[in-house]
Amino acid sequence: AITAGMSPQEAAEVLVDSLNSARAWTEVQVIENRPAVLGGEHGFRVLASFRDEDGLKTRVAACGAIAGSRVYWLIYVAPERHYYQLDLPTFEEMVTSFRLLRVPSA
Repeated sequence: AITAGMSPQEAAEVLVDSLNSARAWTEVQVIENRPAVLGGEHGFRVLASFRDEDGLKTRVAACGAIAGSRVYWLIYVAPERHYYQLDLPTFEEMVTSFRLLRVPSA
């Protein structure tokens, strides 16, 4: 589980472990695991591929960050053959435009 105080790389490793332990997925391959910024916070970006339970080759892109006691994730999963590349720009735009709402303390 991801907890407050984890480094972005530690949080990324939790995600990678979750991908590898998914029983319905086979041939899990991590393509990229690197630092990234999400909503102005230091975070991570993981790209991976796998075969789902029907044998369909699928890709996942995930960006995440820990801000205080909260974890923020943006995850995109799509079949690799056509849809992944088709809608990847929309996911990238969402990652770029994502902002954390900062509420002042009372």
